[in-house]
Amino acid sequence: MGIKIETSLSTFADFVGQRNKLQIEPHRLALLAGNPLSPVAIIAPYGGGKTNLARLLIKAYCCPYRTSTGDPCHTCPTCLEQGPKHNGAGWFHRHFEFDCTRLNKADIRRRLRAVNCEDGTAVCWDEFASLGASTTKMFLKTAEDFAGLFIIAMTSDEYQTMLPQLYDRMHKLCLTTPSVEEITDFFVTKNQKKWNIATDRDTLQQMVERTGCGFRACQKTLQVAANMIPPVLDRNLLDTLLPITDRPQQCCTLSGLPDNIDYDE
Repeated sequence: MGIKIETSLSTFADFVGQRNKLQIEPHRLALLAGNPLSPVAIIAPYGGGKTNLARLLIKAYCCPYRTSTGDPCHTCPTCLEQGPKHNGAGWFHRHFEFDCTRLNKADIRRRLRAVNCEDGTAVCWDEFASLGASTTKMFLKTAEDFAGLFIIAMTSDEYQTMLPQLYDRMHKLCLTTPSVEEITDFFVTKNQKKWNIATDRDTLQQMVERTGCGFRACQKTLQVAANMIPPVLDRNLLDTLLPITDRPQQCCTLSGLPDNIDYDE
């Protein structure tokens, strides 16, 4: 079994970018105080970690063994039973995660009733912008009166589609794309601690630059490198996977990268 390149973040301190850490800090402190900021809208670039952050907030809120830094323990049953296939699970607080692209109006109505039937529930509505205006109106009262942790998540280019009345009710948590140096530092540290792919900082920085700071494309690139025998990422492999062209690079559409590699958000 080869090395699996995972970039999901398990603590609030793991999030990349100083501006992102400043955005997250009030939410971490509120969780520590036992009074989470809610409702919250997580707004991030495509692939920028909105679902990852929503799950971490829900884990930290629901975990009965939260650490002194506000992070979840990641080992209790509540932490291990996360994601849509474990909807309704939880010890002190039940938790839910819904992909709005798969729900119609009737589905939304039923789920709003289900999550609002008891205090202390945590819920994330991912890809929220896929819902029409008439559907999102159903969220107005629930979001305002919800006695728990209520999260909606959407990409940065879609938040303006949200109803102004709903947007005004939300705590905004806006993630931005970190700098090339910050993302390079992240992959250098991860590689040293976990993956041990033979490479160097300059090559990793080239990877980040050629992907346009795209975490997903970087992860795909490193997964190919990890599958080499021995695991290596050198300039030759980088030129094959991420050739330099005259056209602007776009994350996850780079010509040399395979499409069948699983990756995290």
